[in-house]
Amino acid sequence: MDPNGVRVLVSKETSPFTAGEPQSQFGTFRGLSIESIDFAASSVFWSRFGYKQIMGDPEQGWMVMDAGNGIGVSLIRRGMSPHIVP
Repeated sequence: MDPNGVRVLVSKETSPFTAGEPQSQFGTFRGLSIESIDFAASSVFWSRFGYKQIMGDPEQGWMVMDAGNGIGVSLIRRGMSPHIVP
C-alpha cells in the first residue's frame, strides 16, 4: 500500500502495453492520478519501482513520475484535482 492508502499490486509479468504505440483511438496516455497527502513519502515509495520525477513541483501541489514503462504516476495535492470528485 502506498503512503496515500492506494493498494498497489506488483507483478513480474510483462506489460501488455508498449510505450508509444497507440492502444486506442484516444491515444497512448496511460497512468495513475493519485491524491497525495505526503509528496516526500510518495516519491520514495514510487522510486522503489524505478519511477523518477519528470515534471511538476510538490510546492505547487503536483508532480509527475515516470519509469519508462509507458505508465506514468501523477501525484496531486488532496483536494486540488478537478477530475477527482468525492
